[in-house]
Amino acid sequence: MKKVVFMLLSLGAFLVNANATCYIKPQYPGSGSAPKAYCWDIRGIYSENYPHWEDTRYTDSAKQNHGGNYIFTSINAYGYSDHTTADISFNNMTLYSTTNIYNSYNILIGKNYLYYIYPNTLNSGLIRAKQYSVVKDSVYFH
Repeated sequence: MKKVVFMLLSLGAFLVNANATCYIKPQYPGSGSAPKAYCWDIRGIYSENYPHWEDTRYTDSAKQNHGGNYIFTSINAYGYSDHTTADISFNNMTLYSTTNIYNSYNILIGKNYLYYIYPNTLNSGLIRAKQYSVVKDSVYFH
């Protein structure tokens, strides 16, 4: 019985954290080098149908009506040596820009990636953040 309860609690913790915002590991002067890439977070979606950034940090599905001729997504990758890519329903997105992420001590802790797809022909789909071929975060849009 204890094993079953522990297994259910572990599964519940995994499901709750599957699309949770990243826990950022603390980095401060003298703490050594930054850890290898450890967390990916699809931060938002911007599209022709909804030309405002929608925050997607605490959800696995966008609430606004996205789609149209273009779609942008913002992805934060925390740590270093990551190889972050994005796709939308298995169609590769194009990298638009990258920006370093610094903490309050001005220490590099990650990188923000801005990806887009144009022309977009999908009214709904799944945006995925990947490291190499491994999916690290995903958000469904409609």
